[in-house]
Amino acid sequence: MKPTLPPLTHVWKECITVGAAYELLREDLQQQLRFLQKTIGYRYIRFHATFHDNLGIVMENEDGSVRYCWALFDKVYDFLLEVGLRPIVELNPMPKALASGDTTKFYFEMNVTPPKSMQAWEDLCAACVEHCLERYGQNEVLQWHFEVWNEPNLKPFWIGTMEEYFELYAASARGVKRVDPRLSIGGPALAGGINPDLNPTWMLAFLEYCKENTVPVDFISYHNYAQGEYCFFPSRIGSPHEPGMCFVNEFRDTKRYLEEAGYGDIPIYITEWNAQHCGDDGRAQWIGNNDSSRLLGGATVLFFTTESEPYVDMFGYWTASDIRFEPGITNQPYGGRHQHTGLLTINGVPKPLYHAFKWLSRMQGPRYELTFKAKPTLARALVTDEIIGTHLLAWNMHVPDLPENPYPTEVWQETVSLPLPDRFEEGDPVELVISTLKEREGSAYESWQDMEEPYSLTRMQHEFMESSAQPGFERRLVQVRNGAVRVELHLDRDEVMFVQALRGPTKTVAVSDAFSANVNKALDYSDQNRQ
Repeated sequence: MKPTLPPLTHVWKECITVGAAYELLREDLQQQLRFLQKTIGYRYIRFHATFHDNLGIVMENEDGSVRYCWALFDKVYDFLLEVGLRPIVELNPMPKALASGDTTKFYFEMNVTPPKSMQAWEDLCAACVEHCLERYGQNEVLQWHFEVWNEPNLKPFWIGTMEEYFELYAASARGVKRVDPRLSIGGPALAGGINPDLNPTWMLAFLEYCKENTVPVDFISYHNYAQGEYCFFPSRIGSPHEPGMCFVNEFRDTKRYLEEAGYGDIPIYITEWNAQHCGDDGRAQWIGNNDSSRLLGGATVLFFTTESEPYVDMFGYWTASDIRFEPGITNQPYGGRHQHTGLLTINGVPKPLYHAFKWLSRMQGPRYELTFKAKPTLARALVTDEIIGTHLLAWNMHVPDLPENPYPTEVWQETVSLPLPDRFEEGDPVELVISTLKEREGSAYESWQDMEEPYSLTRMQHEFMESSAQPGFERRLVQVRNGAVRVELHLDRDEVMFVQALRGPTKTVAVSDAFSANVNKALDYSDQNRQ
């Protein structure tokens, strides 16, 4: 049986994110990124606050002029390149020396005002690029991306007008391109794409401004969260979208709108998204939302990633780690007061998110198309031909159960024929290694609940959490029948299964006569020395 579908594009591996530049100076976050690079491997990383005063880049002289200091900037970017991560340089926030006001956002006081001089901002962008070229070389920096600001269509992140953002973008592009016109710059890093309900004007207005004023745009970036649906349709009541599909439909519709407007050739970079749905009341909940930490998170990222892949060129998950200053400092692995969006907890314990992405990264080959008898609505499965065997990845996602609008999840139970490459013959032995994500097996959140949700973990509690974060494993030996092997699927809500099928052992390995003779000679030599 030959594969019938092309390989996955894995656009999600193009980008991972962390909260802010200053956090990348932390040893624990660096260790976590090294771990993710070793086990998954991302290409780019995006984060806020490159120009924040806590990196000390822009200094004001007594005469009102400015000077630049790149010492901490270099420590951040040196580390990223060391671990194989190229930056998406987010050009923000406004340094105090350049700011037109003192409005700040978040625990770490990120200035969100326009510059008092667009020329000074342009010069800063140019100086940043010049420094990077000098330190890292032209060949390296030409592979980076520069993104202007973060979610300027939301007042907490930009207090200027839409038109003032367009001017800021134009000044940024002038600064970057005057150093080297080949460098990649884009935006507008919106909260939401082109959605008539959520964001009807910003993106097309931005593109029209750039077209009319000959301002370069090398990529379009925006953000999308499943919670957006619950902002406009609490408990999803009145939503025109099928369960789980509002998030995906925004990518589809934005791509179509851009193509119809004549912008279909510009790459689309999603530089933020994650697995959060809503709170218990059916409304968007940004603080204390544990969807990304629970079993739900693993199935959600698999569903959203594979369904959205055709519509985007980069899919940057927010975030790699729970080590983030934005919501404040905490030592609690999960909890109700903070944003816990990472693949790893603050203590480095893997979440179902992590295992889901790790397994998805192993789905490399062309795909087989499978048919199912009784698959639940949001359940999915992928099968890839890995040359020496086959991989199966299956999940049974649900949307949150809400009192006003319940969505019961069926158990997915059936036996499927897992096709094998043509090199397998009838009757050949096959080894199946089956790994599963379940509550307390690959999902430590429930174990934390069992301990009555401690704020700080003892060493033994941390080790217990680490053991709970390991998936379940099972090994079976089966035989090829009609070019396939039979695999039983039994997935309750949000459970995930990863199966590797390889050629199995044929018989017990016997020690050869030659090997036995060599062993006997060695024993004789040893006896002689002892005598």
